[in-house]
Amino acid sequence: MKHTGFDTLHPMHQCQILTNLANNLSHIGRFTEAVELWDRALRLNPKFGMARGNRGYALSNYAMGLYDRSHAQVMLVAAHDALRSARAKAAFYEADYVAARAFFKAREDDIAGQIPVAKIRGQINLDNTASARASERNATAHGAFATGFSSID
Repeated sequence: MKHTGFDTLHPMHQCQILTNLANNLSHIGRFTEAVELWDRALRLNPKFGMARGNRGYALSNYAMGLYDRSHAQVMLVAAHDALRSARAKAAFYEADYVAARAFFKAREDDIAGQIPVAKIRGQINLDNTASARASERNATAHGAFATGFSSID
């Protein structure tokens, strides 16, 4: 948001605007730009549930289009984690989004039915080591999951 008035808005309103814009960008196929905006919303409020959940949903959709199954599985684990964190008790919602939480849960369950999430998570290293950063750069170059946002469970 380049408008000078944007920075004067309450951070919750900024998160809402960034998340809605990201959702629209993702819907028209501008995935990497959408991820940047969800990340920006999450820097303002790391517990913002709609940004976490919509980001996870988009990651799962993007993963389905990846040719390399191992890359897709890593991205699906990241999507699963984002969807789960969107449903955590600590997740912040400005209203009671029962339908959104149910939607995020359904997608999380769908991912868990497709891949062995815990096993794959145990095989990958997404922490801040040099090898993880190299893997993250490679995945990011392919429009992937690099977040830096931990779980809020």
